[in-house]
Amino acid sequence: MDQTTKNAAPLDLIGIVNSLIPILKKLWVLGAVATLLCSGAAFLKAYTSYVPIYEASASFTVRVVNPLYASVSAYNTETASQMEKTFPHILTSDPLINRVKERLDVSYIPAVVAEVIPGTNVFTLRVRDANPQYAYDVLQAVIVCYPEVA
Repeated sequence: MDQTTKNAAPLDLIGIVNSLIPILKKLWVLGAVATLLCSGAAFLKAYTSYVPIYEASASFTVRVVNPLYASVSAYNTETASQMEKTFPHILTSDPLINRVKERLDVSYIPAVVAEVIPGTNVFTLRVRDANPQYAYDVLQAVIVCYPEVA
């Protein structure tokens, strides 16, 4: 160790805090005003830019039609699982998208999400959009057009 390190005075944290207290007492109003201004600006930005998103969904139970296997729930669950794997490909296929666009006479449709509740044969379709009626219309169009395309 060199000589300067040995003779260095320890840092007096209490002295530093005691010297800051009078300054903080004078500037607390400025801190409160700055906090209020920043909070107000954040609220105004959130209020003006908020857009609600609505979701339309439909749930289906998947059931095997073959009478030999219809009573076996494992077949129904497996069929739902297979639909979960294949349905997104059909949903994003051009024939279904174009058919839904034609049916609704629009140029854009929001994403349609298909999912299976794990361990069940319940299959759910969801459509999200800022317009609740449009989300519902797209969902209904997908339900009607899917059998035509599939």
